[in-house]
Amino acid sequence: MPDRIARQVLRRPAPVVRAEDLVAPAVRKVLDAGLPGLPVVDADGGYAGVFGTRELIGAVFPRYLEQLRGTTMISPALDEVLERRLECAGQPVREHLDSEHPVVDEGFSDTQLAELFLHHRVQIVPVLSGGRAQAVVPAEGFFRELGRLLLGDAA
Repeated sequence: MPDRIARQVLRRPAPVVRAEDLVAPAVRKVLDAGLPGLPVVDADGGYAGVFGTRELIGAVFPRYLEQLRGTTMISPALDEVLERRLECAGQPVREHLDSEHPVVDEGFSDTQLAELFLHHRVQIVPVLSGGRAQAVVPAEGFFRELGRLLLGDAA
């Protein structure tokens, strides 16, 4: 049973976002893909990171929110500041991508995926081949296949 999940059709072909693309069209690409994020490539087509849910939230909201343990002391007036922060739509993705996002190479194992989803709390894991993004494994797909195994529904 080892690597049974990895052998399932978990790898989802995904479009890529270019690092020089602007945030607004990149968001459209992510939404159209139906994924929580997409791999980002540099000018040479090499993997540069991920842009998605967390990166957009980080681009729009003040960065210090990530350090807070709660938001009860934040005034609702802060929401007015967000209008000005929407200017990120015209900024290049490279200013907001996660360049330290974990990845796997072809031939990854179930255990590798489980560790990445548990330890890093990511929603997708890009699959690379020769330093280039080939696909992504969404956490929800991993959960679905793991659930099927648990329930005895796997083929």
